[in-house]
Amino acid sequence: MTKNISTLVIMTLIFIALVFAGLIKLGMWQLDRADEKEQYFSSIMVRTAQPHQPLASVTAQDLSQYPVVVSGTLLHQYTFLLDNITNNGRVGYHVLVPLLIDDYAAKVIVVNLGWVAGNGYRDILPELNTWSGSVEITGNLHQPSDNPYAFEMKVGDKWPRVIAQIELDKITQQLQIPLGDLHLFPAVLRIEPAHQVGYQKQWLWVNMSVEKHLGYAVQWFTLAATLLILTGVFWRRNSQKETA
Repeated sequence: MTKNISTLVIMTLIFIALVFAGLIKLGMWQLDRADEKEQYFSSIMVRTAQPHQPLASVTAQDLSQYPVVVSGTLLHQYTFLLDNITNNGRVGYHVLVPLLIDDYAAKVIVVNLGWVAGNGYRDILPELNTWSGSVEITGNLHQPSDNPYAFEMKVGDKWPRVIAQIELDKITQQLQIPLGDLHLFPAVLRIEPAHQVGYQKQWLWVNMSVEKHLGYAVQWFTLAATLLILTGVFWRRNSQKETA
């Protein structure tokens, strides 16, 4: 009986130790992510402070938040609506419109014109504005990341087309049907907030801030400390019972 109890205690302590180590590891991971985000924000601040450069001068290493200026014609007839984008608690869309570039080998770049509110009905899309003629657009390049939780949306034949996430290869395929062979620039241009073209423009550089990562780290470390304290209390009470 005593041997069985000792085995149970040992197994329990091993389990607690593994959980404690896991909580500490999660907390350290969140601290590492916070440090990465801090460095990323620092680089973004330096990059976005630079003057807007012609798109033709941008290299493959400069596709993240690089400030550019480009002129061309917005092809509103081939608009994409990025679904499930929230703004101040309201659900809506990001409006993505291809820009036919005036004087650059990459003939088309997708421009994110900002956020529009949904009307609560999936089958009724919001009314959109158009800007005709050649327009000069300033903004920052953005390379969208894959969202593993985004569901696949059925693409119809009508425009605008609602998409669950920005996948430039799939957008290229859909644009090649009406436009023919094209060279799509490998990043999205987020139009700057003060630009007169577009809708509501409040860009998030990352999905989670440094402060949130630090907050999660504190939570994991707090859970680890709580587990350690409860284990100590339980061990002390159990020892007192055995000596009583």
